[in-house]
Amino acid sequence: MIEATFYLESQSNSKEALEISLKKLLEEIKALNNVKITRELFHEIIDDEDEMGRIFYSSVLEVDIKTEFREYITLCMRLVPSTIEILSGDIKIKSKELLEIFGDVSSTVNKLCKKYNLTLYRVGEEDGIKQEEIGLEEEDIEEVIEHGGALFKFVVEARAKNEKFAMEKTKELVNGTGALINKMIAKKVGEGEAWEGVVGMEALFFDIETLFDAVIKFSPVAMSVIEPDVIHLNMAELQNIGIDIAGIIQQLTFDVITKGMNSGLGSFRATQA
Repeated sequence: MIEATFYLESQSNSKEALEISLKKLLEEIKALNNVKITRELFHEIIDDEDEMGRIFYSSVLEVDIKTEFREYITLCMRLVPSTIEILSGDIKIKSKELLEIFGDVSSTVNKLCKKYNLTLYRVGEEDGIKQEEIGLEEEDIEEVIEHGGALFKFVVEARAKNEKFAMEKTKELVNGTGALINKMIAKKVGEGEAWEGVVGMEALFFDIETLFDAVIKFSPVAMSVIEPDVIHLNMAELQNIGIDIAGIIQQLTFDVITKGMNSGLGSFRATQA
């Protein structure tokens, strides 16, 4: 069981509409199954003006909730809190259950991207790993797993000018998330001149937070956790995972709005790793 504080921010050009929307949001949370609210607090409504001189109102609904891990992740995607504070929770979850949660998150993000024609950039961070050769020593894999990492097998769709480029680019992107590749294979499935197919790999992630992030960004068509059989998540990891997921959904939502305001101006960035 996880106990957490969600901070839910809201804005409106109408003070009355803001009050109504926050109260309605609270009632919606109370109506959810498997979620218990132990405390609620409406912050003072603050008025401000934007760069155009227009007045707007903002406030925060603060709620303490108790729920299970899978529902916690669903709440992060549904409520999109501006921040989260874990009050208690130190969980152990079987790899099979974790895969189901990965599926929930990946499905939600994919639906948003496809519905609004958004692109979830798969660009690694500057502090990513540079791996010269594919393949890892068994001792190194075991050491990482003992310290909270995971060996993850997954398959992603890829398009490139040829198979070699597809594998090199996929390797670069996976290393960019901070993971190392142990095995990799590619298979062409398209019939056109350009290479179109799938790339499968076995990758070592140094922590579960990074693995969550990679699942969202790569949207695997197939995946499995090889090791460990049971994953332990502490309070800090639970908090960071929730905040990261909410942040990605928030950015996607922002880009939906941006796309609507700038219709016809080209493609729009959803998020960048």
